[in-house]
Amino acid sequence: MAEVKQGTTEWMAEREGKITSSKIYAIMTEPKTIEEKTLTGLSVGAKSYAYEIIANELVKAPSFHNDATDWGINAEVLARHFYSKRTGQIVSEVGFINSDIIGYGGSPDGIVGSGENKGIVEFKCPFNSGIHIKYCLIKCDDDIPYEYYWQCQSNMYVSSAAWCDFVSFDPRIDSDMGLFIYRLYRNDNDIERMIQQVTNMKIFITNVKSKLGLK
Repeated sequence: MAEVKQGTTEWMAEREGKITSSKIYAIMTEPKTIEEKTLTGLSVGAKSYAYEIIANELVKAPSFHNDATDWGINAEVLARHFYSKRTGQIVSEVGFINSDIIGYGGSPDGIVGSGENKGIVEFKCPFNSGIHIKYCLIKCDDDIPYEYYWQCQSNMYVSSAAWCDFVSFDPRIDSDMGLFIYRLYRNDNDIERMIQQVTNMKIFITNVKSKLGLK
């Protein structure tokens, strides 16, 4: 596991040009036409993500921050504290974890425990309190937003974890409702489908780079 702190220049450089858990949902959307499914197995959205990955290798863009992203970064520190207080678990921070598939990895917000029962944590600290309330209504896996479900499954894969606590935190809510925890378990069938799509993406990216004369 990488020791580079998330959000740093070194962390961003480690992710550059790679398929990451935070955007893995883009490659899990189903192709809408038979031609797309037959030729590449990738949807239009997945191909757009592939072009973005290639562009990020060429364009050294500065990191982007606004009120919402700054809020999330600052609130996550508190979220980790209160999660540990409620669960009694120690959360170890990690950087970018390269998977066993070259060019693909992820950055869980934290690792909990070790061995066969090792878990991870994904913290969400919505700028809009209404979104936090919506997350508090999650009762089953299907209730988790699509992009976050796949982020959690992907990070469980790259970190060899058995479960993931999806955590939403809003420090402005002065009650137990300010911290919501839903435990999501590893789904090996979904992960198998995901890995197939990662493979399709790698092939597509290689072909596009070849056409552009890139290595």
